[in-house]
Amino acid sequence: MTKIPSVEERFVANYLDGDKIQDGQMLSSRECLDAITADRLALLTELRESGLLKEKELEGELDINRKRQFRGYNTLARNIKAHLDELIKSNSI
Repeated sequence: MTKIPSVEERFVANYLDGDKIQDGQMLSSRECLDAITADRLALLTELRESGLLKEKELEGELDINRKRQFRGYNTLARNIKAHLDELIKSNSI
């Protein structure tokens, strides 16, 4: 599994390059916040659309316990996706 870099690691890797810093000046607080927010939104969106939370199909003859497991998984997947949607929506305004 790929390690998810920290906010600081992603910021240094993506935003502290030669084109962003001039005359030894750091980015402004607003630019830093905007950059980190955009990066966070990209990560949340990638997680939501990754397929990891895809609902399982109830196909064929399944025993009652297996059906409960699938329903429980699907309920959890829907709740996580809804939470990710709320996080994305709250940061994209």
